[in-house]
Amino acid sequence: MLDQHGVFFDVYNNRKGKSIKQLEKLSRLVEEMIVKGKEVDDSLR
Repeated sequence: MLDQHGVFFDVYNNRKGKSIKQLEKLSRLVEEMIVKGKEVDDSLR
């Protein structure tokens, strides 16, 4: 039982870690887009 749960939690934590990394990538992309958007706004003004 313990082994099965250990494997399950390893898989779960790995997936969780991957999704957190994807979220970090997404938030960086969004930040970059916001910065670029501000630069575009400034150049249009």
